[in-house]
Amino acid sequence: MFVRPAIYKILSLGKKKDITIKAILVGALRKKRGRVEYKRGILFKKEGKYYVKASGLQGSNILSSLAIANCYIKLEMDIENIKESEIVTTIPFEVSHE
Repeated sequence: MFVRPAIYKILSLGKKKDITIKAILVGALRKKRGRVEYKRGILFKKEGKYYVKASGLQGSNILSSLAIANCYIKLEMDIENIKESEIVTTIPFEVSHE
């Protein structure tokens, strides 16, 4: 979220717009109300629909969940509990051209 824009600026590549994909949440998520959070997730497509699940523990010192993640799950400021099967916004690390 922070490094890529800095690298693009240093290389004078211009700003790239983040691609977002709406996906069905597998499992439930919690966060504190009052701030936007980005959880690491695993985004996948099944029978023409996108699904996403948390990639594991989300602490900043936990690299295993970062290593297997392929997206961020963006959780808006005004929500606390996100139930399974709700639609969430994801930001893929890379966009595949299927």
